[in-house]
Amino acid sequence: MEKQDLKPLFVLVRLFFVRESSRRLQSKGILFYLKALRALRGGVQGSLIVFHFLQTIMLSFLCAVTAEVFLAVEDQHTRLLMLLGFFSFLFVIPFIGVAALFSEKLWYRASGAEKMVEEFTLSKSTH
Repeated sequence: MEKQDLKPLFVLVRLFFVRESSRRLQSKGILFYLKALRALRGGVQGSLIVFHFLQTIMLSFLCAVTAEVFLAVEDQHTRLLMLLGFFSFLFVIPFIGVAALFSEKLWYRASGAEKMVEEFTLSKSTH
């Protein structure tokens, strides 16, 4: 066989290796992106926990002052139950919001990672 006869074979082999390496680089890029997204989410969670702790301290002070005022008024039981319900509501709502905000599914969709993974899997299955 001559060198010219093997040239199309070399081109096909090179094309296969280029596509395979491109696919591997793309999958590693997506994995890196997902890990970076998780790290970013963790950092934001940490700062919000500190912020929420400081807010809780301020809210506790407000609760103590309000409870003192209401204790000085007649029919204490009803007013304290109202205070308990109101401040429990103020305490629980931020936790529900933070839990919804840091849902991994929400971040996965909002960041565009879901679309990237879908496109990659579709391109992988077609090749």
